[in-house]
Amino acid sequence: MRWIRRLYRIPLVLLWTLIIGVYVLPSRIGSGLKKVQRTAYCTRLWCAGLRRILNVRMKILNPELAPKKKDGGLVIANHMSYLDVFVHGSLVNLRFAPKADIRNWFFVGFVVSLSRPIWINRENKKSAVKSLEEYKETIENGLSLVVYPEGTTTDGNELLPFKSTPFEAAIEVEALMRPMIMKYRQPTGEMTACWYGDMDFLPHVWAILGQKEIIAEVEWLPPRHATHDMHRKELALALHEEMNDKLQRRIHDAPSPMENPK
Repeated sequence: MRWIRRLYRIPLVLLWTLIIGVYVLPSRIGSGLKKVQRTAYCTRLWCAGLRRILNVRMKILNPELAPKKKDGGLVIANHMSYLDVFVHGSLVNLRFAPKADIRNWFFVGFVVSLSRPIWINRENKKSAVKSLEEYKETIENGLSLVVYPEGTTTDGNELLPFKSTPFEAAIEVEALMRPMIMKYRQPTGEMTACWYGDMDFLPHVWAILGQKEIIAEVEWLPPRHATHDMHRKELALALHEEMNDKLQRRIHDAPSPMENPK
């Protein structure tokens, strides 16, 4: 069965990416808010399609706390895998803020660039300033921006210390921040959905393509407003403590049956 899944999933992934790539192409030419909004909508379609092809099923906790259309704000999430992109991108219309070196990844870099992300390069001060301005512009125009303040992926069992830079823009525009945590559930013996450390990319993708299903548990935490009197490092620390506490509880909870999986 694993080989059969791979045989039909690989062409479906390529075909769906091609279709969305053609559909989003007009939005990749030029600039302006409507172009970015349309690209965010296309990104959501692409992510939702890939999630279904790979049969990444979802259980959403506290859905009433999720951002609604045109709410905008900063979505702060833990980061475990490239699969996070498909899960988070299928939830709301948003922009991603990936590391700049992803641009050079085979196929993935090209696909991610179609979503008009805000590329993050912490080694270049000029680029960092530009990214901060794009953060503010995105939030002010009612789009959600998802950030992974850990700066890298993990095995999902702990939250690494947060980089505080993303919170500077949130404080400047007094943005609504929506923290969320996620945990993957898989049958015993399967390759973990988490991709981290020195794990090779292609073998991991090959294993994921053959799995019957993956369950992604998403839990939204209460939103909070950033204000001008906050300090970004203190804010990052407070959010880290809140999210890590919730993550540890989620890890130690026994898996529960799916309710209305999407």
